[in-house]
Amino acid sequence: MITTAEELLEALTLEPWRNLEILSRSMAAATGSSGCFIVSGDEVIMSADGSGELPSSGLVQIPVASRSYVYLRRDSSGDGWQPPATDIYSCLLSLIHNNIESYRIIISASTDKLTGVLNRKYLDTAIDRAFTKAKKTGDTLSIIICDLDFFKHVNDTYGHLTGDEVLRGVARVIRASIRCNNVLRNIINNGGSQTDQDTLGRYGGEEFVVLLEGADTGEACAVAERIRLDVQNSRLLGDKRDVTLSLGVATFPTHANTRKTLMEKADKALFAAKKSGRNRYMAWDESFSGENVTRNIVREIITGDAVKDSAKMTVLFGILDISGRDLPLREKLDLAFAKILDTAGAGNIALFLFDGDKPLESFKTPGKGSEAEYNNNIIAAVRQTGTPVFAVDWDNEIRDGSGMADWQSLGAVPVIKDGILKGVLYLSVSAKVKEFSADEAGFICNAGMLLAAYL
Repeated sequence: MITTAEELLEALTLEPWRNLEILSRSMAAATGSSGCFIVSGDEVIMSADGSGELPSSGLVQIPVASRSYVYLRRDSSGDGWQPPATDIYSCLLSLIHNNIESYRIIISASTDKLTGVLNRKYLDTAIDRAFTKAKKTGDTLSIIICDLDFFKHVNDTYGHLTGDEVLRGVARVIRASIRCNNVLRNIINNGGSQTDQDTLGRYGGEEFVVLLEGADTGEACAVAERIRLDVQNSRLLGDKRDVTLSLGVATFPTHANTRKTLMEKADKALFAAKKSGRNRYMAWDESFSGENVTRNIVREIITGDAVKDSAKMTVLFGILDISGRDLPLREKLDLAFAKILDTAGAGNIALFLFDGDKPLESFKTPGKGSEAEYNNNIIAAVRQTGTPVFAVDWDNEIRDGSGMADWQSLGAVPVIKDGILKGVLYLSVSAKVKEFSADEAGFICNAGMLLAAYL
C-alpha cells in the first residue's frame, strides 16, 4: 500500500490511464473511503473498483479541474466529511488534476472529432498492436468493416448537418453493441493481456472498423449481425428513411496471415455484401478473390461534404497542373506547398529527397505554426516501409511562443516515382491546434503522389 507522497511518485508511469488507476486506489485508501471515482465531463474515466458508473448515493464530490471531479464513496453519510490534512492527500489531488489534463490531450489527439471514436491513425495503431499480439499468442483476431448504405443520398437529400448527426448516431449505436467502454483504454492497452475490450474507430467517410480480439469468425459474424440490427432498429432518421449498414468480416489466422491481407479480405467481404443487396454482413469467402475493390484517389479524400471535397479535388488538379510549368523545381514546390499547407491546415511543410540510401536535398517552407522540428526516425520509417505515418510526436517536446510545452501532429508520406522512393513529404502542426483527420491524411498522401511528377 502506498502511504507517502514519495512512494506515490515512484509508482507513477508515463501513461495517464494507468496513473489514474493508481491514484484512484490511493485516494480511496488515503481518505478511508470504500470507493473513488474520477469523472471528466460526463464520463467516469477511472474508479478504484473498475466500475463505470457512479453510485446513486453516499458520495462526496471534490472538484479537481474544469468539469472534472473526484467522487469518494462513503459507507456512512458524507455529510460533514472533511478532507484529511495530509501531504499525500494534497499530492493526490494535484496528480489527479495533471493526469486528467494529459488524458484530455490524448483523447483530443486520438479521437475522431465528429463521432468520438478512434480516428484513423490510432485505429491503425490499435490494429497493428492487436495483430502483433495475436501472432505471438496464437489467438484469433477478427475485423469488421462497416459502411453506411446510400449515405450520399442522406447528405444530398437532408443536408450535411443531418448526415453528421447520422454518423454520430451510428457510432453511438455500434459502440453500445460491442465491448467498448473507454476510448483511452483502447489507445494505451498496447497489445497487453486485456481482451475484454473491443475497439471501434472511424476508417474514413462513412466507414467504421470494429476490432475483435480473441473472436473467431462465428463470433465476429454474430457481432456483425447484432450491429446491423441495432443500427436498423435505431431509426436514426425516424420515418424519413431507413439507415442501414453493410458489413464485411475477416479473421486471423483463418482467412489471412498478414494485417494487410486481413483488411483487404474484410474490405472485399464488405464489397460482396454491398453487391448482394446491402443491409447485410458477409464473412470472407474464397469466391470473393476475383473482386476488384479499388480505393482510389477520390475515395480516400471524400468526406460527404460536397463543397470541401470539390475544393480538395481542385487543389490536387492544381498541383498536377504546376508540374507541367516551365519553372525551376524550387518555384514549383513553393507554389504546390502553399496549396498543400492551406488545404491540409498544416503549420510547416518539407520535402526530403533521396537517391537510394543517400540524402540529396531538402525543401522546407515554415508556415504559421510552431517552429518546425523534423523527426528523423519517422522519416526513416517511411523510407524503409514506403507507407505513410500520421502521428502526434509525443517523443519530442518543443516549446511554443509562450514557453509552454507543445508537441507536433505530423504526417509523413512517401513520394514514389516509377516504383522507386524518391522522397518523403513531411507536414506538421501544433498538436494543440489539430491532428490530421482521415480525409486530410488521404489528401496529403495523394499530394505526395502528385509531387513525384515534379522530380
